[in-house]
Amino acid sequence: MKQFSAKDPDEIRPLTFDFVDGLTGAEVITGTPIMEVVVVAGVDPSPQNILLGNPTLGNPATEVYQRVQAGLIGVDYAIRCEATTSLGNILVVAGMLPVRNAHAM
Repeated sequence: MKQFSAKDPDEIRPLTFDFVDGLTGAEVITGTPIMEVVVVAGVDPSPQNILLGNPTLGNPATEVYQRVQAGLIGVDYAIRCEATTSLGNILVVAGMLPVRNAHAM
């Protein structure tokens, strides 16, 4: 699982999910990726609220970008991105995002 750098709850920023290692030849990501969020450490009753808007595809479509917002200080979020490819394969990339106060980073 990828480790994203810590984010302050006041930040809004994109996360990058890179699928290039799972793609073959000219295969690309198609459609809208599915994003899921679970809490790995700490407590957040609404972890999906960290996602801001829908994911977007890179150009070429080998990466997915998802903007994140807010989050609760001291919570570690596992964010899972599931994407379907032009060959009908389903690939998953996940990353861990810790939310910390900028003074403590």
